[in-house]
Amino acid sequence: MRHESFRSREDLKEKLQTFIEYDNRSYAKPVNWTYEGTGKEAKKVERPRTWHENKQTAKSERILALVA
Repeated sequence: MRHESFRSREDLKEKLQTFIEYDNRSYAKPVNWTYEGTGKEAKKVERPRTWHENKQTAKSERILALVA
């Protein structure tokens, strides 16, 4: 948009809209927000366990069952 010339406000609006659409198609990416707040507002959010963590827990439970 630098060094552009515009014939009217409508021309400016049209070129801005075209630029915004191009920018959104080309460069926009979703943001993964991780901030949960601080202090009293902070919520403890536990992430789901991975399949690997679940597998390790199941294995250790089987070993304990054999020992007991």
